[in-house]
Amino acid sequence: MLQKIHGRDEFTGNMCGIYFFDTREALNAFRESELAKTIPSAYEAVEVRPQIYNVLYPLRPERDSFV
Repeated sequence: MLQKIHGRDEFTGNMCGIYFFDTREALNAFRESELAKTIPSAYEAVEVRPQIYNVLYPLRPERDSFV
């Protein structure tokens, strides 16, 4: 994992975590890890909606694109 960002909707209180990986393989390895499997219970998540997006415009273009 290269970076993680937390977000919170000020009206609903819903929270999210956005994880950045440099390769699809790194993402897949993380998703299979014990750490990833404990995230819902650690954050007492009621609903978890994992979604994958490709970053179109990285904030630091001098680095490789994220998956």
